[in-house]
Amino acid sequence: MKKRILFTSMTTLFLFTTTSFAYHSKVAASAESPIANPPQFIVIGSDDNTNAEAFRWMADVMSGERGLETDRGTNFDGSKRYMSFYVNTNVGWTGAAAVRSAAVHAYNLGHSIGNHTHAHSRFVGGTSWTVNDDILSNHPNNHTRRMALDLVYNAIDAARTRMIEAGIPQEHQFGFRTPFLAYSDTAFTAMRMAGILYDCSIEGVVGRPGSTLFPYTLDNIPGTLNEADANGNVCPNNRDAWWGRLKPDAQGGLGASNFVREHPGLWVLPASLVAVHPDDLAAVEAKRDSWMTGDLITGFDYNLWNQAKMTEDETVNTLMHTLQLHLDGNRAPFAFGPHSQFFFDRSAAATREYPNITADERQSAFERFVAYASEIPEVFFVTGDMVIAWMLNPVPASEFNPADYHRSGPRGAVAPVPTSINPENRTTNRAAASNLRIGAFRAGKLNLNVANAGEYTVSIHSIDGRVLARKQANLTAGANSLDFGENLARGIAIARVSGINTTSQRRISIR
Repeated sequence: MKKRILFTSMTTLFLFTTTSFAYHSKVAASAESPIANPPQFIVIGSDDNTNAEAFRWMADVMSGERGLETDRGTNFDGSKRYMSFYVNTNVGWTGAAAVRSAAVHAYNLGHSIGNHTHAHSRFVGGTSWTVNDDILSNHPNNHTRRMALDLVYNAIDAARTRMIEAGIPQEHQFGFRTPFLAYSDTAFTAMRMAGILYDCSIEGVVGRPGSTLFPYTLDNIPGTLNEADANGNVCPNNRDAWWGRLKPDAQGGLGASNFVREHPGLWVLPASLVAVHPDDLAAVEAKRDSWMTGDLITGFDYNLWNQAKMTEDETVNTLMHTLQLHLDGNRAPFAFGPHSQFFFDRSAAATREYPNITADERQSAFERFVAYASEIPEVFFVTGDMVIAWMLNPVPASEFNPADYHRSGPRGAVAPVPTSINPENRTTNRAAASNLRIGAFRAGKLNLNVANAGEYTVSIHSIDGRVLARKQANLTAGANSLDFGENLARGIAIARVSGINTTSQRRISIR
């Protein structure tokens, strides 16, 4: 039986100054609530979700489907609990498709399925990118480079397309988080093009828990970091060259300027920092990574377990202490980022990654936090899009009903795709406009048919995205047969062909 430790908290009387707000299509960044006595939202947004069992477990815990004796299974008022999942669609969405099935299961329970790119693409931090490796490779940590707009858009669109094919409609794909939280001005542009409602990559570095920002739009951005303009909008803290606002320097390379432009209509749900419980701070300081200082930590499970090296109890105490700071303060949303697959990894690598907490204890920590928080009146577990919908139609906690805001986030028109980007040709070989056909793989040879002669990059990938073989080839117009040899392991793979202004991929069988 998993160890359970009760969390007790003295009931607190909350007093708020009534303020009048005018909320239209543009919402400025502010630490003030749009209404007196707001609900306290907890927005759990799980990244990657590459393990089907873990994906289903987390969705079921949130929906009360696990039947845990220690958990009421709902918010305190009896309403349904919801959360957001930001998925990568390259692992488990083909072949047996167990992860895809888990995503549909979570969606059918009412949870939100958002976009985390197809293959966890690094938008900032690579040495260079080409059309041939845009969504298949991570890159070295050179933070003076950022991915180009067409490649960023393709990385987002590849995941969007696969979610639609799985049965998760475009109109319910609200949220996006950049892998590694490595956002850029280009990434925000691509999000708008793809019809994303909100991004949750920007850490809530303005204020401590209890005084952080409510969600806001990027309609007006000043040029100074963290300095509000006349409308109250805040330029995201780009931390010098890490996330980029990169522009050409005198030598023609990319410099480290920090400019994020306006992106009208795109919402920001700040990613919360968490505060170590004061009773645990000395113990955590004694074992955490040497570069860490103070009591605030980026609000993701990896940061708690790998960098701060927390135990189960320290994890629960930190999350509940942070929640209490929000409750005692301005009640800005508490947005915490787990990775569902991290809760089930029992490998030796996981033991090294998380030295002080086992897989069972990681699961227990999550279940305890959800159960404890659900015992607090006026606390609601919701999705990111439900928070945005509430921002435009705020009501006090006493009147909040999650069902009134479920999947009702405001949606604008999807921006026209620039003519230089042709996502329909990239995501599948079924698009007739691509004029590129991938045939069978027989006796070590891949059969291709291309409309235009030229140089192409042809690669074979495992279904989890690993490159098995890659060739540069000058193909003639019409039928081609490219020899990869007969040493590739038998099984299902993905063939991908890229040339000028066209990319196609197809599932193949290596026999």
